Formats: sequence, structure tokens, C-alpha cells
Amino acid sequence: MRARAGQGGVYCSQLPVSSLSVTSLADSSCVRPPPAPMMHLGVWTGSREQRCFLGRVRGHVVCLLLLQLRWSCSLCGGLYTQSCSSAQCGSSSSVFQSTVKLVIDDGTGEAHVWFSGAQVRALLGLADSQWEGLQRALRVRGHIRVYPRGRSLVCDSEDPLLHFLLCVCSSEVVCRQLSLTCRKQKAQRSEEMKRFSRGDRDFMTRVTPPLKLTCTHLHSD
Repeated sequence: MRARAGQGGVYCSQLPVSSLSVTSLADSSCVRPPPAPMMHLGVWTGSREQRCFLGRVRGHVVCLLLLQLRWSCSLCGGLYTQSCSSAQCGSSSSVFQSTVKLVIDDGTGEAHVWFSGAQVRALLGLADSQWEGLQRALRVRGHIRVYPRGRSLVCDSEDPLLHFLLCVCSSEVVCRQLSLTCRKQKAQRSEEMKRFSRGDRDFMTRVTPPLKLTCTHLHSD
């Protein structure tokens, strides 16, 4: 508002200064969800509640069951070395994929947990330069699959890369205490009847298969 004084009166004129437009109302979905509840593996294994699909777990890594590193075609998903392995695909771009399956124990039970992507580098405790070196080393062969508790299906015993990965997988850096948020996989195996022999006697007992989880976040604490 601007005022101007004149003879016998006061005159006013309005000038626009600023404007405000409302584009949308607040979205309640933007509110951060509450943290996942702390879960004990023994309790979670026997839980039938559908709402308990996400939980936070603290436990010790018993061992790694599988480590897989692979270059995949970004178009068809096939194995990629110097070029796509599919003759029908002419893509010249690829993406590096990594997967780990391990056993974790929190004192109440065990679970098989899957990790992928950037979680694998953090889990293995590798520096950025080491992770990039692994990717370069796999450019020619395309992939490697390592079974730390068994024999690798794609590498011979003289393979230095296999030896390096086996040492990493069995190191104290990997077999440590972890805190992670996990999602319970939908496909869970039910109890099974197992036969055990002790001397000349056979015993039948119910065995609960390990819980299957997928890591969604690896905590640093």
C-alpha cells in the first residue's frame, strides 16, 4: 500500500508485491514410517501373523553359504563379458550385480538372509578401490560363484580370485555381529519330518527349516 498526500485529501494506490499459489495439500504418505520392531528369530519363525513381515534383527554371522558376482546385460539380463552372450541382443551396456546368502544366529534361532547390491560391499568390508578391482577382474569371465562351505562350481583351485574371495568370506570382518532390517520372504518352508540314526536305532523328529529373510538395510551400529 502506498499513500500520497494532495491538497484537501489523501490518495492511495495499491501495488502488487508478491503472490502465493497452493499447488497441493500435504500428503500424509510423506510422513516417515515408524522403525521396524525388534524381532527374535525363534519367535519370528513361528509367527503366522501377516503384519510381521518387516523387523529388525541383531545376531552373529555363522557363515556365508553363497557369494555371486556377475556382469549382466542391461537390456536382456544375460551374462555379459566383452559383449552380451545372447546373439539376438545387440546391447553394449552392462550392470554389475552381487548377491550374498548367509546364516545369522541371534541365540533364539537361525535365519538365511539374502543381501544384494551395495549391501554386499559393506557386508564384505571391502574398500571402494577393492570393490572396483573386483568388477574389473570379472570383466573377462563375466561372473563368479563361490560357496565358502563347499567347492566352487566355476573356479578351479588355482584361481587367485577364488582364493581371495574365500579368505574374505571366512574372515572376522564378515563373521561378526550385525544389526539389520529384514523383510520376511513369502515362500517359507513348513516343518519337515527327518530321520536320524543313532547306532542301530532310527529316530523321527520334526525339524523347522531356517527362516528366509531379505535384508533391506544394514545398520552401522
